[in-house]
Amino acid sequence: GTAARALGNIGPVGAAYAKDVATLLSDPDPYTRKEAAEALGNMGPAAAAYMTDVIALLSGPNPSTKPGAANALGS
Repeated sequence: GTAARALGNIGPVGAAYAKDVATLLSDPDPYTRKEAAEALGNMGPAAAAYMTDVIALLSGPNPSTKPGAANALGS
């Protein structure tokens, strides 16, 4: 989660790692999934290919991932 957050905080510069961060969207830890979604939202167009996976978090069973997904989609 923390690494994903750091990459997201550097925005488009971290976009080279979008694919790696996207793999965290299926991590067993909901906090990690939330952080990955938010990081992708900050990465700009390079993360667009993974927004379908972020959207899936909105309908997932864990409510703690939903704010991260919503933030990513609003970015």
